[in-house]
Amino acid sequence: MLVDYLRNSLSFPDFVSNFSGFLCFGVTSSIKLYLFKPMTFMNNSGFPLARLVNFYKVHPCNVLVFHDDADLGFGRIKIKKGGSSGGHNGLKSIDSNLGRDYWRFRFGVGKEENSNLAKYVLSSFTECEIGHLNKVFEFIAKNIILLLSDIERQKSTFLMDYMSVLNTI
Repeated sequence: MLVDYLRNSLSFPDFVSNFSGFLCFGVTSSIKLYLFKPMTFMNNSGFPLARLVNFYKVHPCNVLVFHDDADLGFGRIKIKKGGSSGGHNGLKSIDSNLGRDYWRFRFGVGKEENSNLAKYVLSSFTECEIGHLNKVFEFIAKNIILLLSDIERQKSTFLMDYMSVLNTI
């Protein structure tokens, strides 16, 4: 959802099928940005991402992976470089195919007590949650270039500004 939102807000061309996924790219504020959605099962998503990264000669430290995180409350985000997969099968696949030297943008989806985790994360969002997501996606789209321009230095500002937005929804 977020990658589609970014493509639209950045006025990038339509996605094309490539590298076992959907890819589009463009240049904005002098930054060449590849948006990629693997179309494999999540636990195999690292292979197509690694193929793309190797083909375009992108260093893994310039890769930002957006992923859900059931251990974070809905709408909360964390950004960090490297680290463990935290049990996330998609990240395990990326780690084994690309290494761990990439940025992780963890987006909280929360979880229900005593529910099947796989069923929960694959379920649809409520209308209320979709309203919140649209505000969150709008903030991310407006600030993604600032974040990517120097992620190490800008992530604190990004997260503080994001918290003020999150507190209004």
